[in-house]
Amino acid sequence: MLGAFGAFYMQSSSFLDYQRHLDGREGRNNVESLFGLTQIPSLEQIRNILDQVAATNLFEIFERIYQALEQQGYLKSFEVLGSTLLVALDGTEYYSSQSISCPCCSTRTSRKGEVTYSHKAILPVIVTPTQSAVISLSPVFITPQDGHAKQDCEQAAAKRWIGAHQPMARASSVTLLGDDLFSRQPMCEDDPWST
Repeated sequence: MLGAFGAFYMQSSSFLDYQRHLDGREGRNNVESLFGLTQIPSLEQIRNILDQVAATNLFEIFERIYQALEQQGYLKSFEVLGSTLLVALDGTEYYSSQSISCPCCSTRTSRKGEVTYSHKAILPVIVTPTQSAVISLSPVFITPQDGHAKQDCEQAAAKRWIGAHQPMARASSVTLLGDDLFSRQPMCEDDPWST
């Protein structure tokens, strides 16, 4: 797992290839010296390991980072209009296929009857106009929900995220930002933070 997360640490789009080249040139690599791994894992091995770990197991890391930034006063530099944090909610599609699917896939049928399977998520971030960096918060996945006749959507996922993060709103003044999907009256009326 450390090898997979090394891509973020080293900010390299092909972390493993870079490590192999570094090892060939220098006889050492960052996987060994920074992460303590004895071998550079293959992409298949990383998939074999990471596919067994539910992404929700990593959500606590987002919470810990947020709490540490808050305790150290780093969030002050993200405050606007007094002491308000801006949290932007936006959806993204991170997987799409017309042939490979799983029970967690959302589906879209074209006019020609072609079905596209996809995975989507809402990726909330703390933003400020004064900095180019953002602070990522735990995502929420847009997946088929048990007991619902309609497919999950960005609005429903955003409502789940908002409901799960009420303690954050109580601790700080938070303004939610979103595109036109979130400007509908039912979405605004359901906002539990506005009470």
